[in-house]
Amino acid sequence: MRIAGKINYPIQQQKPLKENTTAYCFIGEIERDFMGDGNVVVGNECGDSLCQPGFNEYKGVIGIRKVKQDYNNINYCAFSSAHVYPPAAGIFKPLFDEELPNSISKKIKDQLLVDFNLEVCYKSNKVYWKYRIPEDSIFLRSILDVCEDNILDGSSEFIIHDLSELSMIPNEEACMALKNFEDQRSYGSGGKYYLIAPVWAHEKVHKDDFQKLINKVLNEKMKYLGNEYRYKDLLSNVFQPECNETINNEAKARFQIKKYLKSILSYFIFKLNEQYKIALANEDNETNTHKHIDVQWKITEYKRALQYDRLKKFWEDCPYKEKDIQGD
Repeated sequence: MRIAGKINYPIQQQKPLKENTTAYCFIGEIERDFMGDGNVVVGNECGDSLCQPGFNEYKGVIGIRKVKQDYNNINYCAFSSAHVYPPAAGIFKPLFDEELPNSISKKIKDQLLVDFNLEVCYKSNKVYWKYRIPEDSIFLRSILDVCEDNILDGSSEFIIHDLSELSMIPNEEACMALKNFEDQRSYGSGGKYYLIAPVWAHEKVHKDDFQKLINKVLNEKMKYLGNEYRYKDLLSNVFQPECNETINNEAKARFQIKKYLKSILSYFIFKLNEQYKIALANEDNETNTHKHIDVQWKITEYKRALQYDRLKKFWEDCPYKEKDIQGD
């Protein structure tokens, strides 16, 4: 179905109308004198921007753009240290707008949506403008990082970044290190020796879960001009502006299409934020994340490597050992 015309976009402060269903009514309507009749307007420049073979249209994909914890001059790890105990060892945080500070962030405004470039061309045989995004995806900015200073401010003295750094552990402390690692398995604070790999794995599970939520919401529907469409379709193929007095060249087409996309994205982000807050409110969210196989395997991997690297006599009587290793 072709939707051509101009939308009365909601002002920036305006929030989508709440309903009891997953669909939202779009604020505004098409102005009939803008729709056009599908005929190319005399004197237009649409023909100067004809689509070439291989022009792949945007498919409604939304991904995650990772940034460090000190993004935008806010040290999220330090903020966590000052406002919550125990402080964060790692952070995954989509940068939704926040009016008030919370345990790991100050006020946030207009940081989530990464600005995107838009390429347009005119499809003369279909009589409408097509568009694509060079990266084939729109991105949502999210912090994914670890907080080593917070870890060292606790009971840990040494952070082990990779398998080679297991060499810093003296033979006589092999059992203590195995105990420290096992404590991390149960979401404890570890001890003298602290593995950073499970922290990275934990935050990456959060990232993967957020991507799954993005994809889920993209497939939910919203009311638009009296019909229901998936957000994914609204972003990719519902809006097909025709060549007329208002969109008669490439620059005008790019402006109107980007304005439309940002408007749909504001509704999508509102819905996404609602569902993300519900997920965070689940009291088992953190423990379930830590039980993920990717997190647990990192701890097992380091314990096994330490045992393989040391003579059996240094760990065979340790109650925290991995029991399926024979050793020498």
